[in-house]
Amino acid sequence: MQKLEQTIQESKQESKRERQESERERQNLWKEIRALWKGIQQLKHDNKGLKLRIENLEDDKKRRHAGEVVNIREKLARLVLIQEKDKQRKQQLDDPKDIKAMKEDRNPLAHEIDLYTTLEQMATHPDQFDICSITVFGETQDKIRELLAWDEDRECDVYNVFNERGEAWHNQFANTCIEPFNKWLSAIYALKLTKPAMLENPSFYLENPIQKQKDGIKKAIRKWKETFLMDKSQGGNATHVCQQAIRKDYEDRGLIDRIEAALLQGVVLIGKCKEIEESKSETTKKEGK
Repeated sequence: MQKLEQTIQESKQESKRERQESERERQNLWKEIRALWKGIQQLKHDNKGLKLRIENLEDDKKRRHAGEVVNIREKLARLVLIQEKDKQRKQQLDDPKDIKAMKEDRNPLAHEIDLYTTLEQMATHPDQFDICSITVFGETQDKIRELLAWDEDRECDVYNVFNERGEAWHNQFANTCIEPFNKWLSAIYALKLTKPAMLENPSFYLENPIQKQKDGIKKAIRKWKETFLMDKSQGGNATHVCQQAIRKDYEDRGLIDRIEAALLQGVVLIGKCKEIEESKSETTKKEGK
């Protein structure tokens, strides 16, 4: 009997120790949970602050570069339109209030082009800025967006080359704007077409693996960067020579009439400018017969 009581007593003590140990573990667990919760709250606070800072930086970037989008359109007008046409355009067209504000806010230190800011302004004001896509960046905005999404791993440098193409145009680097860019873009489209075709018929492409095309793009990127940096270090050619080369590129691509139509939208030409346009229209009609 005494032995049974002793066993019961020991069992109670063991249960008590286990309960105490369990309570200590529970308290420690709660301490860890509270510490983890505090850590999560701190991370949320830090993340919120970081997000706000990023938003502020993005807003500042947009303010710095949005005015430059307006400037490239004006630069395009000076490049393509004769002086009298440009004068009549300025006299007759009244920019929307937000575009006027962009001009006023233009930061004198921000004489550079930003691709994403420009695409955003093109989407907001397509009538004013859509033409800047194919002329300044070398491709339509829809195709630029498509290529940016396609090059999600940035292996083909799509963002950087288009962005630098805008800078090259803005600084009148004709050597960079035309041949190196066109070769890179052709290589990009060739690879873009090959990838789905290879998936459909892989055996056909065994002798000409996709890596060869990727190597071709890398070569085109190197040539682009070499020419861009060379032009940048030397300040490009003489401005008028570059303007002539860029304008000739527009002529070769059949863009001049399209550019003029976009820039003169809403403008009623008068005087000699009207006579010139009427003469061009008559010539076009005769050639079409």
